[in-house]
This record gives sequence, structure tokens and C-alpha cells, in this order.
Amino acid sequence: MEHIRNISSYFIPVSFQLKREVNWKAKCFVNSMLFVAVVIVFSFFLCKVTQVNSEFHHGSSLFFIVSVLFIFKKTGSFNIACNIFSIAIFVILGKDILVNGGIFSFGNAFLAAIPFVMFIFAKKRYGLIWTFIICLSIIYLYYLETTSLNSSNSFLKLYRPDFQLVGIMLFFVFILGLVFIVSRSQSIIIDELNSKRKILEAKQQELEELKVELITSNKELEVYAQVASHDLKQPLRTISSFGRLLKKELNGSLNERANEYLGFIINESVDMNSMVCEMLDYSKMNSENEVSIEKINTRKLLDNILLKLMNQIKSEDVKIVIDEVPEFIFGQKVRLSQLFQNLISNSIKFKKLDVPLNIKISGMEESDCWHFSIEDNGIGIDPSYHNKIFDMFRRLHTKDSYNGSGIGLATCKKIAKLHKGDIWVNSAVGKGASFQFTISKKLNFLN
Repeated sequence: MEHIRNISSYFIPVSFQLKREVNWKAKCFVNSMLFVAVVIVFSFFLCKVTQVNSEFHHGSSLFFIVSVLFIFKKTGSFNIACNIFSIAIFVILGKDILVNGGIFSFGNAFLAAIPFVMFIFAKKRYGLIWTFIICLSIIYLYYLETTSLNSSNSFLKLYRPDFQLVGIMLFFVFILGLVFIVSRSQSIIIDELNSKRKILEAKQQELEELKVELITSNKELEVYAQVASHDLKQPLRTISSFGRLLKKELNGSLNERANEYLGFIINESVDMNSMVCEMLDYSKMNSENEVSIEKINTRKLLDNILLKLMNQIKSEDVKIVIDEVPEFIFGQKVRLSQLFQNLISNSIKFKKLDVPLNIKISGMEESDCWHFSIEDNGIGIDPSYHNKIFDMFRRLHTKDSYNGSGIGLATCKKIAKLHKGDIWVNSAVGKGASFQFTISKKLNFLN
């Protein structure tokens, strides 16, 4: 089958292969010619095997068919190729018809292939011209038949040629009607496809313009966020630094309320500076459309994270168990480390006051991703908030109860999406939480 496709493609002009509608038409034409060539070869061998003497010129017919294909490949013109095909068929069949039965020859039926091919592949005016030529030739055959018969065979003279003429004409009318239906359907389909294609191209152009606008807008927002964050960090550091200096200078000379107010100023400026840093880090991830991939030893990555959190783990008396995890994963090491650290810190933050916290980290390799789970026995989350907690600045508790900026889990979601994965939580109030996330194996590699 592959060899047949290669032969068919060989005879199609290169200029047609880039145009879908013309390429389809060219394929139909070439395959039709190849089918006729195969039929001629099969007929030749069949005559040889059955030892039947045939007046049909197999060699010249095959030569003309192959010539038509090469001419079509060279010129890229349906009109030239179809007219040469029609001339060859008309000459070969015409000679055979004159020798074998005239108007009663079965070759008359095969002449219908000429207008059929012309109407389908060439211009319609050529189809009309060839139809007129064939009709004239059939009338000429009728004339020869009626004038060659003697008067003793009056029945054949008066009726049989008439019936044959009418039958052939009706057959041609049927063929022309079929050609008209096929041609009309083809035109309707092509017009509809062109219309749909124009609509799709317009929509695609519109989407491309919107994409460019969105990219430009995002870049402007990223620049704004970075500039704003940078400009905010300096005065915040100044406030916290001078607040500490003021507290140190006035140590012992301020009353309890003044000390409390000064402490609020220092703590709030530190928290605000931390929030600005997190916002800046979050905005930078918007430009990371492709991940710089590296091979990561999962166990070593988790050990390094737990080492960073060692003081927090000891102070809160947390027990962390690393269950079976994939030996290696691929991703952006810094971001994935941030993802694990945020989720572990989140579990530690929302522990029950009177119950020792247990955290279990596990993972498995699936067909198209790596799937990780971080489970704890903390305070849990109301199911109605399972999707909302991953939004920016979404807090379920007051700042007095639990510290935080409301950006941590939003950052986790951003990192998961950056790795073409997903993140979700299974939890209920008082029953702990199980954060699940995936990392796709089909990432864009950047060397």
C-alpha cells in the first residue's frame, strides 16, 4: 500500500501538494489513471492466459495512459492531461468500434468515460465539446448502420439501430446527470470548506492578535509588579530598620503601650516586606512558560528541604515520614523544592494544638506523570474551601490565629501548572489534610 501511495504521489505536481483542494483532485485523477493502467495490464494477461484473440490495443493504450500521467506531472494542467487522455481513448475505441459492431459495439459505452473525466477534472466547456463530438460520432455510426443494411432485413434496419441509438443517448444522459450531481456536490463541498477555512483563519488571526495583546499586557504587568515590589521593599526595610534602632535607643524610656505600638510597626513592616518578596517571586513565574529541566534525585531533594525546616520541625515536635517515592523525577529543581517546602510548612502551621503532628510524604510514578501526596493530621479544611485556598490572598483564618500572606498555596498551584500538572486537596475539618499534586513527564526541555 505504501508503494502505491509513493507511485501516486510521484505523478502529482509539487505545486499541488501544498494546496489541499487541488491536491485531493490531483490524487483522484492520478489514481483513476493508474486504475485504468492496471485494468489494461490485467486484461492483457487475461487474454494471454485464456488464449483469446482481442482486437484491443493494450500496448498503445498503456503507453497513452502513462504519457498522460507524465504530461500531467510536467505541466500541472488538468485541461491538457484530460484532453490528451480523451483523444487517446477516442482514437483507440473509435477504431475498435468501427471494426467490431459499429453502433452495436460495447465500446460505445466506454466512450462515456471521456465526458465523465472532462467534467470532473477539466473545465466544463471541454466536457461539453467532447460530449458533442461523441454524440456526432454515434449519429454517424447510426447512419452507417442504417445505410449498410439491405432491404431484406427491414426490421433490423428500422428498429434495432434506432433502439441502440436511443439506448446509448439515454445512457449518456444518465452519465451526464451523474457527472452533474458529482460535480455540483464537489463544488458545494469545496465552497463550504473554503467558507469554513476562511472563518477559521479569521478566528485564528483574531486569537493570534489577542494572544499578542495578552502577552504584551502580561509582560507590562510583570514589569510593573517587579518595579513596584522593588520600590516597596526599600521603604519597608527602612521602616523596620529605623523601628529597631528607635526601640533600641529608647529602651526603658517608653511606656508599655508605646513599646507595643513600636513592636506592631516593626512586625508589620517585616510581614509586608515578606509579602512583597513573595509577590515578586510569584510574578516572575508568569514568564517561565518553559521549564528548565533537570534530573532530580527525589530523596535528596526532600532531605534538603527537611534540613532547611529542621528548627521549625523540632520546635513544633513534628514527625515526618518519607514513604516510597520515585527515585528520580524531571523538573525545575528550585521550583519543586519550593512546592514541597510550602506544603510541608503549611501542614506544620495548621497543626492541632493538643495533638502531635504527623506528616507523611509519598509518591508514585504513573504513565504520564509523577504523583505526590503530603498528608497530615492537622486541623483540616472545610470541603467548601478546597478550590478557594489556591487563590491569591485567600485566607481561611485571621492573621492573629495563623501567620501568612495568603500567597503560599497560590504559588504551589502556579508551580504545578508550570510543570503541566495539577494540585488539589482532600480534607475535612478536624480530620487532617492530604495535598496531592502531579508533575507531567511531557515538559518542554530547555538546554
